[in-house]
Amino acid sequence: ELGVITTLAADGGAAVLVYYSRDRITSSGCEPVTLRLENLPLKQAMLVHYRIDDDHNNPYTVWEEAGAPQVPGENLLSQMRSQQEVQLYEDPCEICSEGGVLEVGFDLPLHAVSLLLLLPCPEQPPAAVNGLRALQFQGLGEASETLLRWEPLPSRAIRSYDVLHADQPDGPFERPATLPDRPTATPE
Repeated sequence: ELGVITTLAADGGAAVLVYYSRDRITSSGCEPVTLRLENLPLKQAMLVHYRIDDDHNNPYTVWEEAGAPQVPGENLLSQMRSQQEVQLYEDPCEICSEGGVLEVGFDLPLHAVSLLLLLPCPEQPPAAVNGLRALQFQGLGEASETLLRWEPLPSRAIRSYDVLHADQPDGPFERPATLPDRPTATPE
């Protein structure tokens, strides 16, 4: 039914996975959840909330709603790709725990998972990435595609990267038109 798995990192950060499930797939509903975290070593942290459910990060639902074609077209593949990476359920926010205690509340629909991360506030912005490589290949459609790879930064707080492009070294910088609204790419 409703379950919680928690972990505490060496830097004081925490991860809380909350799931709501039943064996009968035809069941539905929504459950209010209130998490009370105690003995937190952080007074201030960033709270990041991710969700997977029927309406969030679910390429299968996108495919089903399109009629479940055997060979999805380029447009449908693009829509499905925009849902394949775990995305934010809500904007990250800075939180303060009073006496090491934090309460967080939200509604969780049946057959869903929420991942909440409490991350120490960084003292300075992350460094630039290194080792950027662009690999071009033939995509599933007729157009060529480009895969970007780079060396990861040593930060648990970075969950995605914005990809920007400029014709000149000093800008102006823009997101390429072919990427989803919040492009993400995975470091090596």
